[in-house]
Amino acid sequence: MNNIDDPAFVFENLARQKSDASYLQCKLVGSAQNPIGTGATVTIYYGDQQQYALLTPNRGIFSAVEHLLHFGLGKVAKIDRLLVRWPDGKAQTLTDVPVNQRVTLRYSDAKETAPPKSWYNGPTLFKDQTQASALDFEHLENEFNDFESYFMHPWKLSELGPLMATADVNGDGLSDFYVGKAFNQPGGLFVQNKNGKFTRASGITWEQDKHFEDHGAVFFDADLDGDPDLYVVSGGLEAVFSDTTKNQGVSPWAHRLYINMGNSEFKGIGLTTGVGKALPKMQDIALRMAPFDYDSDGDMDLFVGGRISPGTYPTIPHSYVLRNDRGKFSEVTKEVAPEFERVGMVTDLAWANIDADPASELVVVGEWMPLTAFKVTEGKLKKWTARRSVSTNRTAYGTASKSPTSTRMVT
Repeated sequence: MNNIDDPAFVFENLARQKSDASYLQCKLVGSAQNPIGTGATVTIYYGDQQQYALLTPNRGIFSAVEHLLHFGLGKVAKIDRLLVRWPDGKAQTLTDVPVNQRVTLRYSDAKETAPPKSWYNGPTLFKDQTQASALDFEHLENEFNDFESYFMHPWKLSELGPLMATADVNGDGLSDFYVGKAFNQPGGLFVQNKNGKFTRASGITWEQDKHFEDHGAVFFDADLDGDPDLYVVSGGLEAVFSDTTKNQGVSPWAHRLYINMGNSEFKGIGLTTGVGKALPKMQDIALRMAPFDYDSDGDMDLFVGGRISPGTYPTIPHSYVLRNDRGKFSEVTKEVAPEFERVGMVTDLAWANIDADPASELVVVGEWMPLTAFKVTEGKLKKWTARRSVSTNRTAYGTASKSPTSTRMVT
């Protein structure tokens, strides 16, 4: 195992030294067009147990495994049934297969048609209610090739969002939600009715800010009037090349604050719309936010995790502490949390109590950075070093699809 800036690890597999450890290996011989059988699956059944494996030998960047499927079986002495499914639907079934051997499965021997895949045959726990709920939002990602403009990116960074935020925006006891959108498309606020259907609300507000691409969103009471307001951070790399965004006279990655005006209507008072200018000017692209009253003055402050610095990946972007002064936010990062300002390329952050005292800590994770925690001490955030942090180099998001993606609801 290679480690960044550290010696490599070598692990010895000791499983074969256990006298009671049985196994079964499957070697796949595919068709002429797919000789190693990539994409084929093997399911084994023994007693009331089953195991499933998919042959995907190449994963990640410069990573591969042997072209074998290996099943660990403990004290199992025999496989009752083995089913191999090839990518084109052909299948083969073997019965009473002895363990502790390598079985060769050939595509040419597959004379059956694979039965329908069924991962669970019991009662269903969820039911698709999308059509019944009248939910009509569709996310369509626009075409943009990151690597033509930002050739140092190891993967696409223009499609990190959007996420969904939920709250009861009108105080009727039902959950409503805001769902973000891609560049040059309006987001959507959907209000739930008592019959389980959703209706769009405050459409003009989202239409006027459609030239921003939504990343993260969070509901919290920003103006202390008792109802949830909405904070949205912008992302996407293609916006900087758009004449639409340039004509607005603001950064394509400006943050936005929408105040709940009642009756499910929201009004923008950030830098892009309205007259309040409740938000300070911030640079770099953010992804996630976490509200928390760190100064115990009765209003919710905001902690914003910087994700990337456009055009200079992988330099560390700015993260921000926004102090809430009764609905107007001031950037106080250097004063309150200087170690948080350049903590890393943040993929998520949350407030949680992770030690013995009753106070919450800020936990931050990100790309190419250790898991990091901060404690509030005398009104300031200090990096917490009571325990050794855990290193991670993985991201916590998926790649958006180029094809239309419909929002669906299950109950």
